[in-house]
Amino acid sequence: MDFRLDELKSAMIIQTKKNDIVANNLANIDTIGFKKDYTFFNAFKKELEEVNNLSIHTVKDFTQGDFEETNNPLDFALSGGGFFTIEVASEKVYTRNGHFELDPDGFLTDSEGNYVLGQQGRINLTQNFDTVSNIFVSSEGEIYVDDIPVDYFQIANFDENTQVERLSGSVFRVKNSESLNTKNNNNFILQGRIEKSNVNPVSEMVNLIEIERGFESSQKTIRILDDILSKASSQLSRV
Repeated sequence: MDFRLDELKSAMIIQTKKNDIVANNLANIDTIGFKKDYTFFNAFKKELEEVNNLSIHTVKDFTQGDFEETNNPLDFALSGGGFFTIEVASEKVYTRNGHFELDPDGFLTDSEGNYVLGQQGRINLTQNFDTVSNIFVSSEGEIYVDDIPVDYFQIANFDENTQVERLSGSVFRVKNSESLNTKNNNNFILQGRIEKSNVNPVSEMVNLIEIERGFESSQKTIRILDDILSKASSQLSRV
């Protein structure tokens, strides 16, 4: 069997990258609305030549996670492919983490203090009220305070052409905003629930074991080749 050191090096790079992705998935098992990553690799070949380039791609898995009931009126889960819109440093970004809070000024924020956006901008639930005693959100995303409509959640939908970058665990930036659809198509909001991470810990642990075995196999092969080359070099020097 013909082994090349550069091919073995590429294999180990692949395993290292996979390990980083799986480790990050496992670290975010308890992150609300987290979407796992997976990797695939392209090896480009020229006719009659060996692999000359390795391209590593990370892909986000946006499949829906399980819902957990909290009975907190400021917790929301999205059934469908949409994302809540929040404002981070004056930029619109997107999340499936619907664990929200009210800041001292009555604005709806995420747990980091970033404003949640509605169709009219930042959502303020106390602007026209002395106190907030009853918050209700319909499945279409309309927000009511004491039975009075206040705003609609601004829900964004990605399509297959949307270029997405992860900013943090469950927050994403869109690089080509023209591909966004801001109509609440086929999305239903569930109040008093949150969406759990879509990471399957058993599956990820199996992946981690397979990656470790693959890395060790490549490492062992390199050691064997190194011993063979060292012996060959030693024998040639005696001739």
